[in-house]
Amino acid sequence: MLIGTVPNALFLAGFALYTGVPPRALVFMLGIGLVGVTMNPAMVSASSAPGLRHRWSIPSMRRSSASA
Repeated sequence: MLIGTVPNALFLAGFALYTGVPPRALVFMLGIGLVGVTMNPAMVSASSAPGLRHRWSIPSMRRSSASA
């Protein structure tokens, strides 16, 4: 999370400084979207262990009823 916090802070600062220059503001806004959204704790926890959260996500990890 710390690795993503630094670029996100830089993108936020750049966006605040260049709001009057639309092309630059757009670049910083896209950076905020790419870095900030992926740092969302809900997204991180959902994508870190999909086989443990949803039985249907990785069929090879499921036990069949015959072998149980």
